[in-house]
Amino acid sequence: MATDITQGIRSMFEQLWNRGELATVDQQCAPGYQAHLSLVGDLDREGLKQMVRTFRSAFPDLKLRIEDLTTSGNSATVRWIATGTHRGDLMGIPATHRSGDTTGIDVFRFEGDQIREHWGVWDVYQMLQNLGVAPALGGATTGAQSGVQTPSPAPEARH
Repeated sequence: MATDITQGIRSMFEQLWNRGELATVDQQCAPGYQAHLSLVGDLDREGLKQMVRTFRSAFPDLKLRIEDLTTSGNSATVRWIATGTHRGDLMGIPATHRSGDTTGIDVFRFEGDQIREHWGVWDVYQMLQNLGVAPALGGATTGAQSGVQTPSPAPEARH
């Protein structure tokens, strides 16, 4: 069964996300499919199709690359990286024509050879930073500017 799950996940990512083939949802997801996603909440098969349309419209060159894929029993966990160029409206954000990537993790539960349930979390803030609509956190701030006292560097030892 692990081979079937692995093939199903790889097929889903390639056909649905990388090529935009929405019929993949009906083939790969069980009729009672439920997704629980950090950005959009709970979705059924039609909701998943709409989400894919939305993101592929905003990022026509969208590609999701599987970094890790592990299976156990009737479930699979996937760590992925998405890349794309923002060429269309997304959640009220007009096209910025900026390219970038973001990362995510999904867990899928299968019934037979179809996905029955799906949990997903991805780094939305990273995507918003890539689009230039969210500030970078940390890095550019010194201790004095942020109100945090940082110790002075220790003097160099002289021999």
